[in-house]
Amino acid sequence: MRILALVPNLRRLALPSQYFPRFTTPGVLLSITHLTVSEDVFPSSTPDLLTLQTIHIYGPLWPTRVETIISHCPHLRFIECTIPYSSQTYVTPAAQCAETLLMRLPSLVSIEFASSKRVILSLKQFLLGYMNDKKYRDRISTRYLSLEEDSPCEKWFQESNYEA
Repeated sequence: MRILALVPNLRRLALPSQYFPRFTTPGVLLSITHLTVSEDVFPSSTPDLLTLQTIHIYGPLWPTRVETIISHCPHLRFIECTIPYSSQTYVTPAAQCAETLLMRLPSLVSIEFASSKRVILSLKQFLLGYMNDKKYRDRISTRYLSLEEDSPCEKWFQESNYEA
């Protein structure tokens, strides 16, 4: 990713995870404070992102992703997770991941989930214990997302197929 080397003061980066740099020069990614990725967070070959404060994951939150977040982003403060599906399949893993992140990432200030009303209602049920606990109440938030609307991430991540 030569672009990253050309922009050493880059603070915000949004890209599909398959394009996230798998092998980078040490120190090239140190200035990023906000990262938006789709699906997989990033591969294990990515260096630690010590300055990363906010990560927006456009896709479900899975336990393997949480372990990567904890190991690569020790100073992370905000996690935004947009679950762009209406299936409740993603509820249990997301709730378990939220619990793990709250327990193991001391710098974490908040986790916000956005999804369809159906998914959010189920997620709130799973997270009820945390949402009622004073210690965690202000750290977890949920909001409804109309799945008919295009997400800003979706627009960013669409690839154009131009014919020559």
